[in-house]
Amino acid sequence: MVRLGVFLVILLMLVVAEAATSHPKPKKVKCKDKKFYKCYHKDLYCPASCPRTCVVDCKKCKPVCKAPPPPPPPPPPPPPRHRHPPPPPKYYHRSPPPPPKAYPAPPPPPSVVPTPPPSTTTPPPPTTSTPSSPPPPASTPSPPPPTTSTPPSSYPPPPPSSESSGEKRKCKNKNYPHCYGLEHTCPSACPEQCEVDCVTCSPVC
Repeated sequence: MVRLGVFLVILLMLVVAEAATSHPKPKKVKCKDKKFYKCYHKDLYCPASCPRTCVVDCKKCKPVCKAPPPPPPPPPPPPPRHRHPPPPPKYYHRSPPPPPKAYPAPPPPPSVVPTPPPSTTTPPPPTTSTPSSPPPPASTPSPPPPTTSTPPSSYPPPPPSSESSGEKRKCKNKNYPHCYGLEHTCPSACPEQCEVDCVTCSPVC
C-alpha cells in the first residue's frame, strides 16, 4: 500500500508539472502612450488566448492579442516562356535555265530605187531647130600679113577648115530629145577626145 501511495504522489506531481508547462504564465504589459494618462503605466496581463503575444489598446485600456504578421506575398510566377516553333525547312528550288537568246534576223537590204533625173534641171526645148553642124565662127580671120612686116609669133589661129577634121560625137541620153542623136564636131582644143553635154547640147573636152 505504501508503494501505491508513493506512485500516486509522483503521478500527481507529473500532472501538475505538465499543466504548469502547458499553460504558461501570462505576460504583463503596459500602455506607453502618455496621451492616455488613465491607462499610462497600468499593469495589464495578456489574455489566455495569447498569453505571451499581446499589446495594450490604450484607448480601451485592455490587452488585445496582436494580429500575426501577414505572410509574405508569394513570389510572382515566372513569365511563361513562349516556345517558338522551329523554322520550316528550306527548300532549294532550282531555277530553270534561261531561254536561249533570240537574235533578231538582220534586216533585208533596202531596195535601191533609181532616182529619176531632176525635172528642174531640164531646160525647155528650143523654139528653133538646132543645126546639125556647129555654128560658123563669129568673125572671119584675116589673111596672114606679109612675112616681112609681121613676126612669126603673131600669126592668126588656123583657119576654120581645121575644125572640120575633128571627131564627131552625139548625145546618147534619150532624156534630152532636143539634143539626142545630133552630131557635134570636137573643138580644136581636143579634136579627138570630147563628148557632148546633152544639157547645153554642145561638145566639151
